[in-house]
Amino acid sequence: MTSTLLFPDNTVLVNFGILDEVDTLLSLLSRIQGAWCATVAQECSRSAGIDGLQDLAHVAEVLGVPLFPETQAEHQHVRMMQARLSSPGDTMHDHLGEAETIALVVHRGISAAFVTDDKAARRLAEAQGINCYSTFDLLKLCYRAGLLDADTLWVHLCTLRAESRGAPPSVTTRTAFDAWIGI
Repeated sequence: MTSTLLFPDNTVLVNFGILDEVDTLLSLLSRIQGAWCATVAQECSRSAGIDGLQDLAHVAEVLGVPLFPETQAEHQHVRMMQARLSSPGDTMHDHLGEAETIALVVHRGISAAFVTDDKAARRLAEAQGINCYSTFDLLKLCYRAGLLDADTLWVHLCTLRAESRGAPPSVTTRTAFDAWIGI
């Protein structure tokens, strides 16, 4: 994962905010070089205005200037990716961050990995040849990098599960968790 730019989706950023681990995420991203698209940057900025997620305002310090679609071809690619992710009833803004990330990475030939918990976006990105990871992959990477200890990570997984933010498959007990992280 470290030889490519890591593009997180806003859902992943919010998950780290919920866990009060934005600083941990930023430490990890500064080690492995993160990046983001304009829509995810805007979503993150809006999320930073939510009570308890103020630390998300610091994400820009590490991810830097977001990438914007610049050409007509890039804009068309974004809309095509968004259409593939959309369902009836979605607004014109739904799935835009995921679509923009996928389109920019593919259109520009960026060596990148996409971090998203959106299963449809993950399938679409992987079909486009983009490696994908989840919040839980990043949390595990934080553990392996010595940024989180096992007990803290276990509490975080329980918190995200309780908040209906997902969980790694089959990691429902501490024994399964220990096997998942390799201890």
